[in-house]
Amino acid sequence: ESVHRAYDMRAHVHAQGSQTNALTPEFIDRFAIVGHPTHCVERIEEIAALGVDRITVVGSSPGSDRTAAAEATAALERDVLPHV
Repeated sequence: ESVHRAYDMRAHVHAQGSQTNALTPEFIDRFAIVGHPTHCVERIEEIAALGVDRITVVGSSPGSDRTAAAEATAALERDVLPHV
């Protein structure tokens, strides 16, 4: 509910959108795969075991730190995707 109340469609994919402040660690853990590469591989394997055969990877948002985004993409390609 807090994400819904804070949601600003004009800032849908922006890192500085008001809705990003409403994302709790619990919400992120339930609806996203983030963290150490080992954790990400484990979560993808758990989801695959449920029968899901496609996962959408969403890249960085406008306004995100470009260096951090490039590092995250490199880690995904190097440390996660080869293991799933």
